[in-house]
Amino acid sequence: MDYGEVPQVVHTRLVLAEVDSSINDWVILTPDFDIYTETLAANNPDFVGFHLGLPGGLVPPAIPPGVVYGFAPMTAADLARFMNDGRLEALAERGRRVSPMSLWEPRLTCGFWPASLKARSLERL
Repeated sequence: MDYGEVPQVVHTRLVLAEVDSSINDWVILTPDFDIYTETLAANNPDFVGFHLGLPGGLVPPAIPPGVVYGFAPMTAADLARFMNDGRLEALAERGRRVSPMSLWEPRLTCGFWPASLKARSLERL
């Protein structure tokens, strides 16, 4: 990710888990070991440059290696721990995005609410 800093710095991210792929939200790990949700798409207004890494963690040829802020070597155990932490954060983030109303609203699979259920549901508001 290139956030437009001067001098240029391209920040690497390790994708840990999906939050909502329809809007490109993913839980990521930074080289400083921060874990949070970020929109990984070229249309993210925070980015002036968005580059996908190459297989094996290689930097795309268009990026000068001296501007990359990347990860230090990581053990397999550390990677597994971060992946698990990312899955847990993704679950928490998806939970934060759920409407409280959807947790108690009665719903029917046939696609409509009988008037009596609808009236009782509205009384709770």
